[in-house]
This record gives sequence, structure tokens and C-alpha cells, in this order.
Amino acid sequence: MATAEQPTTAPPPRDERPITRTELREELAHALRNHVTRTELRQELSYALQHYSTKADVAETKADLIQRMGETEARLIRWMVAMMFGGMAAAAAIASFVALVLGN
Repeated sequence: MATAEQPTTAPPPRDERPITRTELREELAHALRNHVTRTELRQELSYALQHYSTKADVAETKADLIQRMGETEARLIRWMVAMMFGGMAAAAAIASFVALVLGN
């Protein structure tokens, strides 16, 4: 166990990935063991918390996805109707060609 005269080694620096709760707890425990100032602790917490989404962020993303799904659905319906009319036109053309060839 570390004493005030002999601080423990700091955890390795993180990359830009979001911090997990376990990593946050470990960093807080390390900070408390080494008597980190409140300013340093606030800076570290603000850095860690900037990666988390708020309820507003989630609601905005959900609304955007719902809008995009509606647009995609409308586009698919238009294509389905166009393909049905194209299929009917192709079937009518084939039927008239067969009728013309057979002479009826």
C-alpha cells in the first residue's frame, strides 16, 4: 500500500476511447491515494464525461432515425408501385406479342 511519501504509479494513459466505469473508479481511487487537487480531479472528470451521451443526445438520435426510416419506407413504397406497373406493362407487352405471333 502506498504512503504519502511514496505515491503509487499512475495508470497508463488512455487513448481517445470512452472510459468505462471500472477505469473511472480506478483513476479516482488513484487520485485520492495521491492527494490530487480538486481542480485536477474536475479536469479529469470533465474529460471522461464528455464521451457520454445525455438523454437529449439519445432523443435527438432516435428522432433522426425515425425520420430516416420514414423516408426509406416512402422510397421503398414508390419503388414497389413502379415495379408493379412495370411488371404489368411487361406482361401486357408479352401477351400482345404472343397474340400477334399466334395470329389470334
